[in-house]
Amino acid sequence: LWLDAAVRHPLRDEWWDDRNLLPLLENVDIPVYLGCDWQNVPLHLPSTFSAWTHLTKSPCVRIGMLDEFGLTWPWESLHIEALAWFDHWLKGRDTGILAGPPVRYVMPGEGNWHEAESWPPPSTFIEMALRADGALAADDAAAGSREFLTLGAGLNRGGPSTIDPPAQLTWTTAPLAETLDVVGDIELRLVAAATAIDTAWIVTLTDVAPDGTAT
Repeated sequence: LWLDAAVRHPLRDEWWDDRNLLPLLENVDIPVYLGCDWQNVPLHLPSTFSAWTHLTKSPCVRIGMLDEFGLTWPWESLHIEALAWFDHWLKGRDTGILAGPPVRYVMPGEGNWHEAESWPPPSTFIEMALRADGALAADDAAAGSREFLTLGAGLNRGGPSTIDPPAQLTWTTAPLAETLDVVGDIELRLVAAATAIDTAWIVTLTDVAPDGTAT
């Protein structure tokens, strides 16, 4: 059924909107504890933030964001938190599960807990441009464009040509002067033209250490 739906409705339209269950979360009037980790994408991680936004009538909503691969299948994590949560609300025990701000999260690879009263936490927004010279910088410099070779190009060719454009494009910032945490929503505005019949864009944000290690 869902495979047939994906074929008939490959893009988001009214058919998908009619089956969107997020608005129903506004009817939830019981306490909710949301748990996730940074590797649970693309389904579970965004759903945590969407649920947080729509649980407007819940008397208590809290988020526990674990480190990468913190939630292991079949959900072997957060058992202590779950027991403390249910003992508090079902048995009236003071388990300490409500102590502190409602949002606790770990930055990927850092291992330290952070706390916030809301999600996303208060942040300073920085706009950076995908420049024609391959730099990711605050100014867009001179107008220009870059080309890359799509997967569909080169069909029936013996191999890539030395004059072919790269298979992917990369923009790199100058070395950061201090630690930068990226928390909350990230927005990319991409203006592109494609000669391929069918094109999909995949964007990856990478942190490159001084030794060249990429995360």
